[in-house]
Amino acid sequence: MNAFRPDQFKPAVFIIFIFLILQSCTLVPGVRKNDEIKSGKREEFHELNATVLKHLKAGDSKGLKNLLSPDESKQQVSKLVDSISKQLMTNQYDLLDEYYVINKYADSDTIRATGPEVNRYGLKYPYVTFEEYFAFFLPKKSDNKYMLGLIYSKYKEGWKIINLSLAPYTVEGKTGPEWYNQARDDYDKTNYPGASIAAAKAVQCIKPAPYWEYPDKDDAYKFDHKALDYFRYFPYPFVLFMINSGPMILSIGDKETVDGVYPVVTYMTHYDIKNTAAVKRENQEVNKQIARILPGLAKHYDHIYYSAYNEKPTGKNNPPHFDMTVKPVDLHLPVLPN
Repeated sequence: MNAFRPDQFKPAVFIIFIFLILQSCTLVPGVRKNDEIKSGKREEFHELNATVLKHLKAGDSKGLKNLLSPDESKQQVSKLVDSISKQLMTNQYDLLDEYYVINKYADSDTIRATGPEVNRYGLKYPYVTFEEYFAFFLPKKSDNKYMLGLIYSKYKEGWKIINLSLAPYTVEGKTGPEWYNQARDDYDKTNYPGASIAAAKAVQCIKPAPYWEYPDKDDAYKFDHKALDYFRYFPYPFVLFMINSGPMILSIGDKETVDGVYPVVTYMTHYDIKNTAAVKRENQEVNKQIARILPGLAKHYDHIYYSAYNEKPTGKNNPPHFDMTVKPVDLHLPVLPN
């Protein structure tokens, strides 16, 4: 038998052999984010996104079906597609972040949140295929932004969507972590109603996409339950019976101003709001009763806001109201226990 010699390699076979080695070397497990993704691969992903967004904007669930993974194609996505279509028709969406992941483990993996930014986030995702791609989109202009999430895995047939999502990213211009910080600040200043409202808004947008993980997420959920405990002191609406005119408190919340966030008390009065002198006299008593309910306000705020109505606002109507900026009264009472 003749000994095997390297020079017996045919050039074509040798080239293929080297190509396969080089290709395997490029698929090194790890995470590539945004500009870290090679330009050619990134262009491929952007073309894929453009095709998917075209179907979504048109509300074309049938056309989208061929781009869904086997598991995702079994889901009823028509309502979700309709909701996404409305968002895309109303707002111009831009790519926020994208990740190209070559998985290291065959169960799940984590992209950890880093940095001091309040809105830093990580991703905790299950293994589906060896290669995965995450793309997150946000509207350019909106106080109430909904994040569009497109998550793909690479199958033998090519890249397929394994998860399609639309969820709140901001509420009234703030993200979940920003609302959580606001809730903690309100709570520390004994503005418990404001803390409850801010905590509820934090929870509303603390999970804007599948696998998206804010470091504060678990704490925000726990704090929301803690803040809700104080709502038992505020069964809205309630009447201040200790005042002869019987004003009704509708809500106690927050008002954002250029000087910071301050409490705002919304209530109904039996006095005609055009009779501002009478409303102001009554408000002096309202202010004292609010100080009894929330004695900590005077220790932390140099003023609070009041809005007096004759007609109850519903959110759909905008009845006339009389607004006042008032210094809270310090009755030197103990605050609610922690």
